[in-house]
Amino acid sequence: MEETVIEVEKTVVISPLILPHLIDVDTRHSADFRFDRPEGDGSFLLMCFRTPARIRTEKGLERAEPGDGILHSPGFPLFHAAWPGFSGGLRNDWVYLERKGTERLLCGIPLPRNRLLRTGEAELLAPFLRTVRAEFGRNDGFSARIQENTVFAMLAELFRKTEDFLRREKEMSPSQRAFHAAFLRLRENLLSAPERNVSVRELAARVHLSAERFAVLYRSFFHTTPHADVIEARLLKARRLLCTTPLSQKEIADRCGWGDSHYFSRLFREKTGVTPSAFRTGRGSTSEM
Repeated sequence: MEETVIEVEKTVVISPLILPHLIDVDTRHSADFRFDRPEGDGSFLLMCFRTPARIRTEKGLERAEPGDGILHSPGFPLFHAAWPGFSGGLRNDWVYLERKGTERLLCGIPLPRNRLLRTGEAELLAPFLRTVRAEFGRNDGFSARIQENTVFAMLAELFRKTEDFLRREKEMSPSQRAFHAAFLRLRENLLSAPERNVSVRELAARVHLSAERFAVLYRSFFHTTPHADVIEARLLKARRLLCTTPLSQKEIADRCGWGDSHYFSRLFREKTGVTPSAFRTGRGSTSEM
């Protein structure tokens, strides 16, 4: 009797790496916010903090500084909250990552889990998360691969920045290490509202230093000056307002901290190579957005 072989077509169901409702950039929570899930979750949770936070790690409850990231493994007890006494509440970027797909990506990245990963860059994850989120609305067959590649690049960049941060800390003098965390917090506050006019002397007073010593440490940490940092942050804010609002140049100049719209226009052209009007109408580059 001849044996009949029946071929059964196999359908492979691939779970999405990220779901649209489990990702966000710059989520803002109140000062009394707390997230407590002792049983953990079935997915990986990746976060990067923009403000000080209290978070559970493998060491227990720790303080996370702006620019600190963490990759929680599935099942790890989750807890994070705004830092007690910090009136600004909690701001963070976050995404849940499907377990099996993420474990496969992590095979090539020795990224520690459930430990604070210090980078000093509060917006480190943001551009990657925006790229991933933009792909949810596309159905051209490339989205899943683009999202996966973006997640891999994001995890790899987090590992690189963590290694860079550790290397810089090792090269610091004892005096630099003593002030580094305070300078990171100060810079984050400075750049979050660049329209405010604050002198170097005022900034130095916040960390109990002379203006001269403050300027030296600021340059050693960030390879720039507070003034140059604020100008770049104001220009970034101006570019966003030009692209996303109908505000006049004078209104944008005011919102960014420049009372003189003519000075704003001249400086914008000097720094970007185009006028604000040309940038708004698309004749300028938007690659820095």
